[in-house]
Amino acid sequence: MAEVIQLALHARARRILMLLIRRHGIDFFLEQRPGEHFSRIDDRKVDLVMSLAGAPNSPVPFSEASDSDEARCRAMVRRLLIRRLALDLVEAGY
Repeated sequence: MAEVIQLALHARARRILMLLIRRHGIDFFLEQRPGEHFSRIDDRKVDLVMSLAGAPNSPVPFSEASDSDEARCRAMVRRLLIRRLALDLVEAGY
């Protein structure tokens, strides 16, 4: 049986993610660990997007998000970040 997901949560998370990328750039979501050559997606910044998207003062009323809804939304945010990073790397010539 199909599961019902909260599209409002996904839409808010996507909107907030794009706003943060426009204001701060993709580097805002990356962390460079010592001794590693490549950057990683900073989970704290993904948590920030999730907390802003699930804020109770949102104009769209919704019920409390379940753990599976949050996991799906978190995965969607990470996919969008990876896609945006890949596009930026291709444009830069890597």
